[in-house]
Amino acid sequence: MILLLGKMALPEPEDHRTLIYIPIIHTEDDMGNLGRRLPPDTARRKLKQDRWGQIQERVKSLSIDWTTAKVYQDGLPDAEVQIVNRILTEVPGPNYDLLRWLVANGAELVGTESPALIKEEYDHLQAVLVATSARAKSEARRVYADRAGALLFERDAYIARRIAQTLPPNGTALLFLGRAHRLTDHLPPDIEIKYVSPGN
Repeated sequence: MILLLGKMALPEPEDHRTLIYIPIIHTEDDMGNLGRRLPPDTARRKLKQDRWGQIQERVKSLSIDWTTAKVYQDGLPDAEVQIVNRILTEVPGPNYDLLRWLVANGAELVGTESPALIKEEYDHLQAVLVATSARAKSEARRVYADRAGALLFERDAYIARRIAQTLPPNGTALLFLGRAHRLTDHLPPDIEIKYVSPGN
C-alpha cells in the first residue's frame, strides 16, 4: 500500500511496517571525488541547497519516536557498523547533516546498499568523467548506458531485501533515495510506503 503522507488517512493493518520514503536530490558532496570533477553550476547548487532545506524541515517536523526508527540511505554501503559510522562522521553536505541529526536524536542508521554494486556504479561514472577524449567519453557513456537499467534494478532489489531483513514488525523507517529508483517493485506487501517531499 502506498500513501501520501499528510494527504490521506486510511485504516492500517494491525501488523505492518512503515517506510517513509524521502525522494532526494544528490549534491556534489554526495559524490565525493567525482563531485569535484563536475563543472561548477552555481544556480543548480543553490537549487539543491534550497531543496535540502525543505527536506530537513519536513523530516524534523515528523511526529516520530526517533529512538525506535531506522534510517536507510542511498549510496550507504551495507558494511560493518564502524564503517557506517565513519562515513556518517566524514561525509559533508546537507544529506549527511540530516542523518547526523537523526542519529543524534536516537535513530539507527543502517548500511543499505551492496558495496559491489555501489562500486560498479562509481566506476562507470568515473570512467565518463575522467575520459580524456571525446571518443573515450562516448564509449564510457555507451558502456554505462548498456548496464544502467539492470544495475539500478539490482541495487533496488538489494535495498529492498536489506529493509525487509532489518525493519522489525510494526517498525518505522526513513529511506533517503533518489527519484530514479523503483523500490516498490521489490518490497514485501507488509511494508507500507509513505512519501515525504517538499510541497506535500
